[in-house]
Amino acid sequence: MTERQEDWNDPDRVGRWVAKDARRPAVQTARDLAVATVAVDSSPAFVVELAAGSGTFLATFLRAFPEARGLWSDSSPEMARHARKTLAPFAGRVDYVLSDLRRPGLAGGAAPDVLICARATHGLDAAELTAFYRRAAASLRPGGWLINLDHMAGSEEWGRRYDALTPRFYEGVGEGQTAGKAKDRGGHRLETHLELLAAAGLTDVDTPWRLLSTVLVMARRPA
Repeated sequence: MTERQEDWNDPDRVGRWVAKDARRPAVQTARDLAVATVAVDSSPAFVVELAAGSGTFLATFLRAFPEARGLWSDSSPEMARHARKTLAPFAGRVDYVLSDLRRPGLAGGAAPDVLICARATHGLDAAELTAFYRRAAASLRPGGWLINLDHMAGSEEWGRRYDALTPRFYEGVGEGQTAGKAKDRGGHRLETHLELLAAAGLTDVDTPWRLLSTVLVMARRPA
């Protein structure tokens, strides 16, 4: 996670976040689509998830690719506790590293076939986001995928609309639910992400899924 470390070491807060995330069918749709897209023309052997939280995205990949190994990385020991439960069915195939997304050098030594980051880069400032994409691109094996699922900024007016619609379409709790706390989208627009991916040398960039301000961006290191 990219917010203050103490926020993500509170067992109650982390437990609520994990339980709420499990009730977000839209997010699982994005994960499934990312896995299916990668499977069209590749079969990854090593998948890394950064700022991995409870490990659900990594689990989706490991379930789809039974021969693959995974690396879970996050700065929160409390999230690690939940991730070990999520990833228990893949025992022997997953390594765990406590590491912050902002630190130089991405987790793990081997070059991943797929590098995932979900709902974390909105917490980075402009310089940190630029550095993240450069490091991510350099870490991938040739032909490897970078997948970023995140909340992205827009105009104030569209932000107001998205906040009103988020409970119904993102949280999946029904039409009668009123809008709650405004979603933190950071200051990075989709256009910024696309520009930084290109500047980092990644190609084959697209956004195969979007719901309100939550966008799935996929890019590839040239083979």
